[in-house]
Amino acid sequence: MPNKTEKTVSALFTLPLALLAFFAAAPVFTAAPTPAQAETRSFTIAATVNDDVVTKEDVENRLALYLAGNPRKPPPAVRVKMEKQVLDKLIDEKLQLQEARNLGIVIDKAQIDGGFANIAEQNHLTADQFKEKLKETGVSLGTLRDQIHAEIAWSQVVRRKLGPQVNVSESDINTAVSMIDKNKGKPVYQVAEILLTVPGAAHESEVRHGAEKLIDQIKHGAPFSAVARQFSQAPGAGNGGDLGWVQEGQLEPKLDAALHKMHPGQISNPIRTEKGYDILFLRNIRIVGETVNGKKPSADEDAAAAQDGTGDAAQDAPKDKTQDAPKDDAQNDNKSDSKDGGTDDTQDAAKKPSKEDATRAALAQQIGMHRLGQMQEQYLSDLRASAFIDKRL
Repeated sequence: MPNKTEKTVSALFTLPLALLAFFAAAPVFTAAPTPAQAETRSFTIAATVNDDVVTKEDVENRLALYLAGNPRKPPPAVRVKMEKQVLDKLIDEKLQLQEARNLGIVIDKAQIDGGFANIAEQNHLTADQFKEKLKETGVSLGTLRDQIHAEIAWSQVVRRKLGPQVNVSESDINTAVSMIDKNKGKPVYQVAEILLTVPGAAHESEVRHGAEKLIDQIKHGAPFSAVARQFSQAPGAGNGGDLGWVQEGQLEPKLDAALHKMHPGQISNPIRTEKGYDILFLRNIRIVGETVNGKKPSADEDAAAAQDGTGDAAQDAPKDKTQDAPKDDAQNDNKSDSKDGGTDDTQDAAKKPSKEDATRAALAQQIGMHRLGQMQEQYLSDLRASAFIDKRL
Protein backbone atom coordinates (compact mmCIF):
# COMPACT_ATOMS: atom_id res chain seq x y z
CA MET A 1 0.00 0.00 0.00
CA PRO A 2 1.41 3.42 -0.90
CA ASN A 3 2.34 5.67 1.98
CA LYS A 4 1.01 9.20 2.52
CA THR A 5 3.86 10.79 0.56
CA GLU A 6 3.35 8.52 -2.45
CA LYS A 7 -0.40 9.32 -2.49
CA THR A 8 0.34 13.03 -2.39
CA VAL A 9 2.87 12.78 -5.21
CA SER A 10 0.58 10.74 -7.47
CA ALA A 11 -2.17 13.35 -7.14
CA LEU A 12 0.08 16.20 -8.24
CA PHE A 13 1.43 15.05 -11.58
CA THR A 14 -0.51 17.22 -13.98
CA LEU A 15 0.87 19.70 -16.47
CA PRO A 16 -0.64 23.18 -16.59
CA LEU A 17 -2.21 24.70 -19.65
CA ALA A 18 -0.16 27.65 -20.89
CA LEU A 19 -1.86 30.96 -20.14
CA LEU A 20 -1.05 33.56 -22.77
CA ALA A 21 -1.38 37.02 -21.27
CA PHE A 22 -0.31 38.64 -24.49
CA PHE A 23 -2.33 41.81 -23.98
CA ALA A 24 0.22 42.92 -21.40
CA ALA A 25 1.90 45.05 -24.06
CA ALA A 26 0.61 47.35 -26.77
CA PRO A 27 -0.96 45.32 -29.59
CA VAL A 28 0.14 45.40 -33.17
CA PHE A 29 -2.83 45.86 -35.51
CA THR A 30 -2.58 43.99 -38.78
CA ALA A 31 -4.77 44.11 -41.85
CA ALA A 32 -6.81 41.02 -42.60
CA PRO A 33 -5.73 39.19 -45.79
CA THR A 34 -7.81 39.44 -48.92
CA PRO A 35 -9.75 36.30 -49.94
CA ALA A 36 -7.26 35.66 -52.75
CA GLN A 37 -4.29 35.92 -50.39
CA ALA A 38 -5.95 33.64 -47.85
CA GLU A 39 -6.74 31.01 -50.52
CA THR A 40 -3.16 31.04 -51.81
CA ARG A 41 -1.60 30.77 -48.36
CA SER A 42 -3.89 27.97 -47.20
CA PHE A 43 -2.49 25.65 -49.93
CA THR A 44 1.15 26.53 -49.34
CA ILE A 45 2.78 23.75 -47.33
CA ALA A 46 5.38 24.91 -44.83
CA ALA A 47 6.23 21.43 -43.53
CA THR A 48 5.17 17.81 -43.70
CA VAL A 49 5.10 15.98 -40.36
CA ASN A 50 4.51 12.27 -40.96
CA ASP A 51 0.99 12.24 -42.44
CA ASP A 52 0.11 15.82 -41.42
CA VAL A 53 1.03 19.17 -42.88
CA VAL A 54 1.68 22.64 -41.48
CA THR A 55 0.63 25.38 -43.90
CA LYS A 56 2.09 28.82 -44.40
CA GLU A 57 -1.20 30.19 -43.12
CA ASP A 58 -0.75 28.22 -39.87
CA VAL A 59 2.66 29.83 -39.41
CA GLU A 60 1.44 33.35 -40.14
CA ASN A 61 -1.59 33.00 -37.86
CA ARG A 62 0.54 31.77 -34.97
CA LEU A 63 3.08 34.52 -35.51
CA ALA A 64 0.22 37.07 -35.48
CA LEU A 65 -0.83 35.66 -32.10
CA TYR A 66 2.63 36.37 -30.73
CA LEU A 67 2.89 39.80 -32.34
CA ALA A 68 -0.42 40.82 -30.77
CA GLY A 69 1.54 41.32 -27.56
CA ASN A 70 4.63 42.82 -29.12
CA PRO A 71 5.01 46.60 -28.98
CA ARG A 72 6.84 46.85 -32.28
CA LYS A 73 6.61 45.21 -35.67
CA PRO A 74 9.74 43.23 -36.63
CA PRO A 75 11.58 44.12 -39.85
CA PRO A 76 11.24 41.64 -42.74
CA ALA A 77 14.54 39.83 -42.08
CA VAL A 78 13.64 39.29 -38.44
CA ARG A 79 10.14 38.16 -39.35
CA VAL A 80 11.57 35.44 -41.58
CA LYS A 81 13.65 34.12 -38.66
CA MET A 82 10.63 34.21 -36.39
CA GLU A 83 8.52 32.31 -38.92
CA LYS A 84 11.05 29.47 -38.88
CA GLN A 85 10.97 29.34 -35.08
CA VAL A 86 7.18 29.33 -35.09
CA LEU A 87 7.29 26.50 -37.63
CA ASP A 88 9.44 24.41 -35.28
CA LYS A 89 6.89 24.97 -32.52
CA LEU A 90 4.01 23.96 -34.78
CA ILE A 91 5.87 20.83 -35.87
CA ASP A 92 6.25 19.84 -32.22
CA GLU A 93 2.53 20.38 -31.71
CA LYS A 94 1.75 18.09 -34.66
CA LEU A 95 3.95 15.39 -33.14
CA GLN A 96 2.25 15.82 -29.76
CA LEU A 97 -1.23 15.57 -31.29
CA GLN A 98 -0.23 12.52 -33.32
CA GLU A 99 1.01 10.79 -30.18
CA ALA A 100 -2.24 11.66 -28.41
CA ARG A 101 -4.21 10.09 -31.28
CA ASN A 102 -2.05 6.97 -31.17
CA LEU A 103 -2.94 6.61 -27.49
CA GLY A 104 -6.65 7.10 -28.13
CA ILE A 105 -6.74 10.48 -26.36
CA VAL A 106 -9.53 12.71 -27.61
CA ILE A 107 -9.91 16.36 -26.57
CA ASP A 108 -13.46 17.61 -26.90
CA LYS A 109 -14.77 21.08 -27.62
CA ALA A 110 -15.75 21.67 -24.00
CA GLN A 111 -12.16 21.19 -22.85
CA ILE A 112 -10.86 23.65 -25.42
CA ASP A 113 -13.62 26.11 -24.50
CA GLY A 114 -12.55 25.80 -20.88
CA GLY A 115 -8.94 26.55 -21.78
CA PHE A 116 -10.02 29.54 -23.82
CA ALA A 117 -12.12 30.84 -20.93
CA ASN A 118 -9.15 30.47 -18.58
CA ILE A 119 -6.98 32.58 -20.88
CA ALA A 120 -9.73 35.22 -21.13
CA GLU A 121 -9.94 35.33 -17.33
CA GLN A 122 -6.17 35.80 -17.10
CA ASN A 123 -6.63 38.87 -19.27
CA HIS A 124 -9.56 40.07 -17.10
CA LEU A 125 -12.04 39.52 -19.92
CA THR A 126 -15.05 37.33 -20.57
CA ALA A 127 -14.74 34.73 -23.33
CA ASP A 128 -16.86 36.88 -25.67
CA GLN A 129 -14.81 40.00 -24.93
CA PHE A 130 -11.62 38.03 -25.57
CA LYS A 131 -12.92 36.87 -28.94
CA GLU A 132 -13.58 40.47 -29.91
CA LYS A 133 -10.06 41.47 -28.87
CA LEU A 134 -8.63 38.76 -31.07
CA LYS A 135 -10.66 40.01 -34.02
CA GLU A 136 -9.56 43.60 -33.40
CA THR A 137 -5.89 42.59 -33.52
CA GLY A 138 -6.30 40.47 -36.64
CA VAL A 139 -5.58 37.20 -34.78
CA SER A 140 -7.32 34.04 -35.94
CA LEU A 141 -9.44 32.49 -33.20
CA GLY A 142 -8.60 29.09 -34.64
CA THR A 143 -4.85 29.42 -34.09
CA LEU A 144 -5.31 29.99 -30.36
CA ARG A 145 -7.79 27.12 -30.08
CA ASP A 146 -5.33 24.88 -31.95
CA GLN A 147 -2.61 25.76 -29.47
CA ILE A 148 -4.91 25.07 -26.52
CA HIS A 149 -5.89 21.73 -28.10
CA ALA A 150 -2.24 20.69 -28.49
CA GLU A 151 -1.33 21.69 -24.94
CA ILE A 152 -4.21 19.80 -23.35
CA ALA A 153 -3.56 16.72 -25.48
CA TRP A 154 0.16 16.69 -24.66
CA SER A 155 -0.50 17.15 -20.95
CA GLN A 156 -2.71 14.05 -21.04
CA VAL A 157 -0.10 12.09 -22.99
CA VAL A 158 2.53 12.94 -20.40
CA ARG A 159 0.19 12.17 -17.52
CA ARG A 160 -0.76 8.78 -18.95
CA LYS A 161 2.60 7.61 -20.26
CA LEU A 162 5.12 9.22 -17.94
CA GLY A 163 3.27 10.00 -14.73
CA PRO A 164 3.17 6.36 -13.56
CA GLN A 165 6.93 6.07 -14.17
CA VAL A 166 7.81 8.86 -11.74
CA ASN A 167 8.77 7.48 -8.36
CA VAL A 168 9.94 9.57 -5.42
CA SER A 169 11.31 7.50 -2.55
CA GLU A 170 11.66 8.42 1.11
CA SER A 171 15.42 8.31 0.53
CA ASP A 172 15.05 10.95 -2.20
CA ILE A 173 13.14 13.17 0.18
CA ASN A 174 15.64 12.61 3.01
CA THR A 175 18.45 13.67 0.70
CA ALA A 176 16.54 16.80 -0.27
CA VAL A 177 15.86 17.67 3.37
CA SER A 178 19.57 17.45 4.18
CA MET A 179 20.27 19.75 1.22
CA ILE A 180 18.19 22.50 2.79
CA ASP A 181 20.52 22.85 5.78
CA LYS A 182 23.58 22.40 3.59
CA ASN A 183 22.53 25.25 1.30
CA LYS A 184 21.68 27.82 3.97
CA GLY A 185 23.69 30.96 3.35
CA LYS A 186 24.19 30.20 -0.35
CA PRO A 187 22.69 32.20 -3.23
CA VAL A 188 19.80 30.87 -5.27
CA TYR A 189 18.55 32.32 -8.53
CA GLN A 190 14.99 32.76 -9.77
CA VAL A 191 15.32 32.00 -13.47
CA ALA A 192 13.33 31.64 -16.68
CA GLU A 193 14.65 30.22 -19.94
CA ILE A 194 14.06 30.02 -23.64
CA LEU A 195 15.58 27.03 -25.43
CA LEU A 196 16.02 26.79 -29.20
CA THR A 197 17.22 23.35 -30.25
CA VAL A 198 19.69 22.86 -33.11
CA PRO A 199 18.52 20.07 -35.43
CA GLY A 200 21.92 19.76 -37.13
CA ALA A 201 25.24 21.47 -37.80
CA ALA A 202 23.84 23.10 -40.94
CA HIS A 203 21.36 25.04 -38.80
CA GLU A 204 23.84 26.24 -36.16
CA SER A 205 24.18 29.82 -37.42
CA GLU A 206 20.49 30.11 -38.24
CA VAL A 207 19.38 29.11 -34.73
CA ARG A 208 21.89 31.42 -33.05
CA HIS A 209 20.74 34.37 -35.15
CA GLY A 210 17.16 33.46 -34.30
CA ALA A 211 18.01 33.55 -30.58
CA GLU A 212 19.63 36.96 -31.01
CA LYS A 213 16.50 38.29 -32.71
CA LEU A 214 14.31 37.04 -29.87
CA ILE A 215 16.58 38.79 -27.35
CA ASP A 216 16.24 41.98 -29.36
CA GLN A 217 12.45 41.68 -29.32
CA ILE A 218 12.45 41.19 -25.54
CA LYS A 219 14.75 44.14 -24.96
CA HIS A 220 12.36 46.30 -26.96
CA GLY A 221 9.38 45.38 -24.82
CA ALA A 222 8.13 41.90 -25.72
CA PRO A 223 7.25 40.02 -22.49
CA PHE A 224 9.79 37.25 -21.85
CA SER A 225 7.06 34.81 -20.79
CA ALA A 226 5.08 35.38 -24.00
CA VAL A 227 8.17 34.82 -26.16
CA ALA A 228 9.00 31.64 -24.22
CA ARG A 229 5.49 30.25 -24.66
CA GLN A 230 5.51 30.78 -28.40
CA PHE A 231 9.12 29.90 -29.29
CA SER A 232 10.87 27.92 -26.54
CA GLN A 233 11.29 24.17 -27.02
CA ALA A 234 12.00 23.50 -23.35
CA PRO A 235 9.48 21.56 -21.19
CA GLY A 236 8.70 24.71 -19.19
CA ALA A 237 7.62 26.72 -22.24
CA GLY A 238 3.98 26.47 -21.18
CA ASN A 239 4.89 28.18 -17.89
CA GLY A 240 6.54 31.07 -19.69
CA GLY A 241 9.92 29.37 -19.37
CA ASP A 242 9.88 29.56 -15.57
CA LEU A 243 12.49 27.34 -13.89
CA GLY A 244 11.74 28.59 -10.38
CA TRP A 245 14.65 28.90 -7.93
CA VAL A 246 17.88 27.16 -8.91
CA GLN A 247 21.25 26.90 -7.25
CA GLU A 248 24.77 26.35 -8.47
CA GLY A 249 25.24 22.92 -10.00
CA GLN A 250 21.64 22.35 -11.04
CA LEU A 251 22.05 23.74 -14.54
CA GLU A 252 24.73 23.04 -17.14
CA PRO A 253 28.13 24.59 -16.26
CA LYS A 254 27.85 27.19 -19.03
CA LEU A 255 24.46 28.32 -17.71
CA ASP A 256 25.81 28.44 -14.14
CA ALA A 257 28.71 30.59 -15.28
CA ALA A 258 26.34 32.99 -17.04
CA LEU A 259 24.09 33.32 -13.98
CA HIS A 260 27.02 34.30 -11.75
CA LYS A 261 27.68 37.31 -13.98
CA MET A 262 24.07 38.48 -14.21
CA HIS A 263 21.99 40.80 -12.06
CA PRO A 264 18.20 40.70 -11.46
CA GLY A 265 16.22 41.83 -14.49
CA GLN A 266 19.00 40.97 -16.94
CA ILE A 267 18.72 38.76 -20.03
CA SER A 268 21.69 36.70 -21.15
CA ASN A 269 23.18 36.45 -24.60
CA PRO A 270 22.55 33.16 -26.44
CA ILE A 271 24.37 30.36 -24.57
CA ARG A 272 25.34 27.24 -26.56
CA THR A 273 24.66 24.06 -24.58
CA GLU A 274 24.31 20.40 -25.48
CA LYS A 275 20.60 20.94 -26.22
CA GLY A 276 20.87 24.08 -28.32
CA TYR A 277 20.86 27.80 -27.57
CA ASP A 278 19.57 28.95 -24.20
CA ILE A 279 18.44 32.44 -23.24
CA LEU A 280 18.26 33.09 -19.49
CA PHE A 281 16.23 35.72 -17.69
CA LEU A 282 17.33 36.32 -14.08
CA ARG A 283 14.28 37.45 -12.12
CA ASN A 284 15.79 37.60 -8.64
CA ILE A 285 18.59 36.44 -6.32
CA ARG A 286 18.38 35.62 -2.63
CA ILE A 287 20.25 33.76 0.08
CA VAL A 288 18.71 30.58 1.46
CA GLY A 289 17.44 31.17 5.00
CA GLU A 290 17.72 34.95 4.93
CA THR A 291 14.79 37.32 5.27
CA VAL A 292 13.10 38.70 2.16
CA ASN A 293 11.30 42.04 2.56
CA GLY A 294 11.45 41.61 6.31
CA LYS A 295 9.90 38.13 6.20
CA LYS A 296 11.83 34.94 6.82
CA PRO A 297 11.06 32.30 4.17
CA SER A 298 9.13 29.28 5.39
CA ALA A 299 10.63 25.81 5.34
CA ASP A 300 8.63 25.07 2.21
CA GLU A 301 9.99 28.15 0.44
CA ASP A 302 13.56 27.30 1.38
CA ALA A 303 12.90 23.76 0.18
CA ALA A 304 11.78 25.12 -3.18
CA ALA A 305 14.76 27.44 -3.37
CA ALA A 306 17.40 25.00 -2.21
CA GLN A 307 16.27 21.70 -3.62
CA ASP A 308 15.75 21.28 -7.33
CA GLY A 309 14.71 24.48 -9.02
CA THR A 310 11.10 23.58 -9.76
CA GLY A 311 9.41 25.19 -6.80
CA ASP A 312 7.81 28.20 -8.43
CA ALA A 313 6.77 26.41 -11.58
CA ALA A 314 5.04 23.70 -9.58
CA GLN A 315 3.47 25.91 -6.94
CA ASP A 316 2.31 28.75 -9.18
CA ALA A 317 0.86 26.55 -11.90
CA PRO A 318 -2.92 26.09 -12.13
CA LYS A 319 -3.93 22.83 -10.46
CA ASP A 320 -6.74 20.37 -11.14
CA LYS A 321 -9.35 20.09 -8.41
CA THR A 322 -8.06 16.59 -7.71
CA GLN A 323 -4.83 18.12 -6.48
CA ASP A 324 -6.61 20.03 -3.75
CA ALA A 325 -8.86 17.16 -2.69
CA PRO A 326 -6.54 15.62 -0.06
CA LYS A 327 -6.09 19.01 1.63
CA ASP A 328 -9.85 19.71 1.61
CA ASP A 329 -10.59 16.30 3.10
CA ALA A 330 -8.11 16.91 5.88
CA GLN A 331 -9.63 20.30 6.61
CA ASN A 332 -13.12 18.83 6.76
CA ASP A 333 -11.93 16.12 9.13
CA ASN A 334 -10.23 18.65 11.38
CA LYS A 335 -13.44 20.66 11.61
CA SER A 336 -15.63 17.70 12.56
CA ASP A 337 -17.04 17.68 16.06
CA SER A 338 -16.89 14.85 18.60
CA LYS A 339 -20.05 13.12 19.72
CA ASP A 340 -20.48 15.42 22.72
CA GLY A 341 -20.51 18.52 20.46
CA GLY A 342 -16.94 19.55 21.39
CA THR A 343 -13.67 19.28 19.50
CA ASP A 344 -11.17 16.58 20.29
CA ASP A 345 -7.85 18.46 20.30
CA THR A 346 -5.90 15.22 20.38
CA GLN A 347 -7.62 13.90 17.26
CA ASP A 348 -7.27 17.25 15.48
CA ALA A 349 -3.55 17.34 16.23
CA ALA A 350 -3.17 13.81 14.90
CA LYS A 351 -4.99 14.57 11.66
CA LYS A 352 -3.39 17.94 10.92
CA PRO A 353 -0.16 17.52 8.93
CA SER A 354 2.90 18.64 10.83
CA LYS A 355 5.26 21.26 9.45
CA GLU A 356 7.75 18.49 8.70
CA ASP A 357 5.14 16.45 6.79
CA ALA A 358 4.12 19.51 4.77
CA THR A 359 7.75 20.21 3.86
CA ARG A 360 8.34 16.60 2.82
CA ALA A 361 5.20 16.63 0.68
CA ALA A 362 6.35 19.84 -1.02
CA LEU A 363 9.77 18.33 -1.69
CA ALA A 364 8.19 15.17 -3.10
CA GLN A 365 6.16 17.28 -5.49
CA GLN A 366 9.18 19.31 -6.58
CA ILE A 367 11.36 16.26 -7.16
CA GLY A 368 8.60 14.55 -9.10
CA MET A 369 7.83 17.56 -11.27
CA HIS A 370 11.51 18.00 -12.06
CA ARG A 371 11.85 14.39 -13.14
CA LEU A 372 8.64 14.55 -15.14
CA GLY A 373 9.95 17.61 -16.99
CA GLN A 374 13.14 15.80 -17.93
CA MET A 375 11.22 12.74 -19.07
CA GLN A 376 8.81 14.68 -21.28
CA GLU A 377 11.72 16.53 -22.89
CA GLN A 378 13.28 13.20 -23.84
CA TYR A 379 9.91 11.86 -24.97
CA LEU A 380 9.42 14.74 -27.41
CA SER A 381 13.02 14.46 -28.60
CA ASP A 382 12.42 10.78 -29.42
CA LEU A 383 9.26 11.67 -31.34
CA ARG A 384 11.22 14.20 -33.42
CA ALA A 385 13.97 11.67 -34.14
CA SER A 386 11.59 8.95 -35.36
CA ALA A 387 9.31 11.23 -37.40
CA PHE A 388 9.40 12.12 -41.09
CA ILE A 389 9.73 15.91 -41.15
CA ASP A 390 10.13 17.87 -44.37
CA LYS A 391 10.46 21.64 -43.90
CA ARG A 392 9.78 23.86 -46.91
CA LEU A 393 9.78 27.28 -45.27
